[in-house]
Amino acid sequence: MTTNAAVMATRHQEIARGVAHATSIAATRAFNSEVWDVEGRRYIDFAGGIAVLAFDLLRERGSDEPDAESARRAVQRAYENGLVILSCGTNFNTIRTLVPPNASDAIADEGLEILGRCLAA
Repeated sequence: MTTNAAVMATRHQEIARGVAHATSIAATRAFNSEVWDVEGRRYIDFAGGIAVLAFDLLRERGSDEPDAESARRAVQRAYENGLVILSCGTNFNTIRTLVPPNASDAIADEGLEILGRCLAA
């Protein structure tokens, strides 16, 4: 069984110093403001609300198997097409977008169109 401590130890080795992390838990699933960690504990998340839209890429529809490679490719394709997005998560299969609140509808639409193309490729 993976523990929060084990995930955080790996994170400490792999992530550059200065990158913030609000908690020392490694979430495996979430629903609304509830988060469950790798040890099965439930938390209420009041710290994650900064207009972030995130979603996981899985190997196939209905699967629970993370697809980190597809996430990596999508982030790279997006960058090559002028869109900066992030991948994150315990399994590195989560795509995270943080659209600035002052972005025009046209910019938001353009970014979503690029993202859609990159995910479909």
